[in-house]
This record gives sequence, C-alpha cells and structure tokens, in this order.
Amino acid sequence: MKKFFLILTLSVLLISYPKSVWAVTDSTDSATTAASSPTPVKDQDRLSKINLLKDKIASKVAELRNKEKEALYGPIKALTDTIITLTTVKGDVKAVVDEDTLMYKLSGGKEVISLKKLKEKDKVVVIGTGDNLSSDFIAKVVYLDNPSTHISGEVTDTNREEGTLSLKTDNGDTWIVDIETYSKTNTVGTDYSLQKSGFSKIKIGDRMHVRGSLNDKESNRLTANSAVTTPTSSPTPSPKPTKVSTAD
Repeated sequence: MKKFFLILTLSVLLISYPKSVWAVTDSTDSATTAASSPTPVKDQDRLSKINLLKDKIASKVAELRNKEKEALYGPIKALTDTIITLTTVKGDVKAVVDEDTLMYKLSGGKEVISLKKLKEKDKVVVIGTGDNLSSDFIAKVVYLDNPSTHISGEVTDTNREEGTLSLKTDNGDTWIVDIETYSKTNTVGTDYSLQKSGFSKIKIGDRMHVRGSLNDKESNRLTANSAVTTPTSSPTPSPKPTKVSTAD
C-alpha cells in the first residue's frame, strides 16, 4: 500500500514539473521580447531628434552658400599681423588674415610671399568670403600687385646664356632687362606692323620699348612682360606702284 502511494506521488510530481518549467520559460521569453522591443513612443522621439539634426545641417549649408566669394582691390591703408585694411571704392574694408591665407606676388609669374612682404600703400587684390563692410570678411587669397615700369632706349649688350640684355635710356641710365619665356617680344616689320620676335632676333643698336616688373633686390633691373624692338635700320615701306597713264 505504501508503495502504491509512493508511486502515485512520484507520478504527480513528474507530470506537474515540466509544466512549471515551461511556464517560467515562456514568461521569461515574453519579458525579454517585451524589453528588447522599443515602444512606439521611443521610436517617435528618436525620429524627431534625427529630423531636427537634419534641419540644422541644411540650415548651416545654406548659410555657408550665402557667403559667396568676393574680390577687393585697393591700396593698403593699415596692416597688422591679423588685419589688412584696404581703401576701396566702397570705403575702408578690414580683411582678416590667418595661417591659412595664401599670399602671392604678381611679377610675370606667381611668387609665394608672406605677410611681411606687404607694406602700406601697396596695391593688393584680396579674395575672400563674408560681408566686405564688416569684420567678418575672411581673406582666403591675397595678390600683391607689382606695378609695371616702362623704359625705352638702345640695346647696348645681349647675353643669350643669361637671357638678359643691357638697355641705355635716353637720359643716360643703363638698365638690365631679363627676358623670360613668358615675355612677349615683338618687332616692327617693314610695313610697320608688329611681328612676333624672340631673344635671338634682338641685336645691339636696336631701339627697344620695355614694360615690366622691377627687381626687388637690384636697382635699374626689371623683368620684361612685353618688349617691342625697332631694328637698327629703320623699316622702309615698299613703294606703292604708280599708275602710268597712256595716251590714247
């Protein structure tokens, strides 16, 4: 009898045990799924933040686009380590410069320079962004304008190896002229038209008109941007044919 009750008790326990385990497992899985799945409220909040960020980015891009590039030109009125004050047709403008500002000197080519090369009364072109009537104008590139000088006289010497020639002006001064690959040289033809020339065609005794940039390190020396020579023997135009009348 005791064996019967023992077997019955064990049977009841075996039957009821899996159900309790399954119940716990099911409830645990349900709780995990519920915890891992975001609620609709959280999804909506996250989406709102993303849209707000997109709007801010779009607004910033539009602001940057509105700051179009602008070029200013004029003599330097004042100069500091961070500000170039220009006198322009619109009035005085302050352009902010920093270590990212590029600076060049226009001397036939494009020479890289530093802020120390600039001085008051120099004429410069400043390209930047911002309001040119406020301190928000940021200089991106500065070009130092090298004003051209015009001289004329007689060629007294040529040096093909160095690419230079000596020119004696009408007032007796002697200049050294550098002829570069970009220098435009022309000669006066027999019909008084300008013809393309070159250094090899320039001869001692020729008259020459030169326009170029002064040399910073040596006085009475310039680099030719353009040069026009008149040959030693003045060009003589070809005689025009005369109409011969014949008697009838």
